[in-house]
Amino acid sequence: MAEARTTPLSRISRPGSAVDLIFDWIGAVQANIGTVQANIGTVQANIGVIQANMGVMPADTRESIESLHADIGGVHADVCRPGALGAAQADTREVLETAVTSSI
Repeated sequence: MAEARTTPLSRISRPGSAVDLIFDWIGAVQANIGTVQANIGTVQANIGVIQANMGVMPADTRESIESLHADIGGVHADVCRPGALGAAQADTREVLETAVTSSI
């Protein structure tokens, strides 16, 4: 039976050898993976903050819409007030007639 031969890493990897460069590259890749994982953690935390802010936004939006609705209701009440449009139309007609008559 043949014995399994083992080669010490120091004999394979010598400074500047192809194997040594591969090990250096693997080490750099592992360091980059660690950095990417840390960045993913930061992104996940930021997403959590955004989601929390989105929960607050609808309340603010609802209040704004309710305020706008109240303002529109006020304008509608003014427009629908008896005689409001009639008076505005009469004033506009008078101004237009004056402008037309003056230019002739």
